[in-house]
Amino acid sequence: MTRNYQLGDAWFVVSTGWWQRVVGRLMEDVDYRLVSERVWRALALEFGFDWEIRREVVTMGRRLAVDVYPAGLEERVGHSHVTAAVSGSGSASTSPPSSPERTTDLSAVAMDQWRNDLKMGQLVDALDTDSKWYEARIVDLADARAKVHYRGWSAKWDEWLARTSPRLMPLHTKVRDWRRFRVNDEVQVGEERPGKKRMQWRDATVLATVKSLLVQLQIDEDVHWMDAQDERLCPPGTHRTVNGAVNAETTTPSSGTSGSSNSFINITPTAARRKRLKTASTYSSFDN
Repeated sequence: MTRNYQLGDAWFVVSTGWWQRVVGRLMEDVDYRLVSERVWRALALEFGFDWEIRREVVTMGRRLAVDVYPAGLEERVGHSHVTAAVSGSGSASTSPPSSPERTTDLSAVAMDQWRNDLKMGQLVDALDTDSKWYEARIVDLADARAKVHYRGWSAKWDEWLARTSPRLMPLHTKVRDWRRFRVNDEVQVGEERPGKKRMQWRDATVLATVKSLLVQLQIDEDVHWMDAQDERLCPPGTHRTVNGAVNAETTTPSSGTSGSSNSFINITPTAARRKRLKTASTYSSFDN
């Protein structure tokens, strides 16, 4: 089975025993299977799961492969199976396992391929005009441009970027995967208000999670369940919050980069988002 790997995509390791209870006519001598993130989310919502084993597409030599460690699964074009390439030391390759805060080390050819293969709805990392990296979604495409929507911000800030712009990078190469919530994590929650264009943001604390899909939040005296992918969730330091007790500048980075720690930055912002500055790029435009 040939798979079309795309840099920045995530694949999931699924137990064969569990898979065979859901899908029949599978090879019994394979210990696990790889499914795309889209398929995994659909299966998880339909059947539930105990935990997820998320692995990402990386470069291995001249090939793209899912980095499953300690065994690296290597997809060979033309083969109908996946081969586990394990060295004598038990590691998949000489490259370290990929992480949500990995440093991008892609060839120019690989990056060109990734940019040319951008799709509607694809999640990416995007650098705004305040030089801050955010999770973003591709909401429109043109021959040489891609329009990004910054997650957690209104469509007012949607922006056209050239596909070749260094402000556009694969998901979680610049922004850490902060949506892998754990109990006691800090987060910001937006609330829509009737008659108001802007959402009201509050600081909240994670109380519990369910199968990496739902998160229970303590917001002041209230407790709410939310989808972990809800765009009304943002990491600390993104917005000004009405229940913040300590002032902090929004210039403090809140989205992790390759050199940041794995923990949330525990700050309470007070300054509103600064107006985006127009760039000199002829490919950039803004909504009023």
